[in-house]
Amino acid sequence: MIDATDGIAFLLGVAVGAAGQYFADKYTDQRRKQDLDLESAQRFRDVVREIPKLIGEMAADAGGPNAQHIRDLVLLPSKNVHYSSGGQPAFAYYETEHRNLRGQFAILENNGYVVDVTPGNAPTFRASEEFIQRLRAFRPKDRP
Repeated sequence: MIDATDGIAFLLGVAVGAAGQYFADKYTDQRRKQDLDLESAQRFRDVVREIPKLIGEMAADAGGPNAQHIRDLVLLPSKNVHYSSGGQPAFAYYETEHRNLRGQFAILENNGYVVDVTPGNAPTFRASEEFIQRLRAFRPKDRP
């Protein structure tokens, strides 16, 4: 027969075990999130290191006063080429100003920062919200 002391000890043991598991899961989740945040920040620094000129220009564009809702990025051969976006505002980047611009955008795409949404002839990409946030937070001192 179990007396009251044994029953109380059992219940306390169950409560301590459950609380221990809860806090272990909670802090493990927090650590995983911190690790992912660090990995994401390092990935962005690596991209900046590879294509600093393009990232600098994109950061200036994304931080502009009229850029709040612009997410489309268009690649054009030169400033002499006119582009009609059909009313959808977009930032334009020129192959005459960035060597191997398509290759640089492939780096952005491979890192999940942009997605190809080309509707016609002009290569068009849509920037992710994470990328826009990182660009807006980017400062030239952040360059490696």
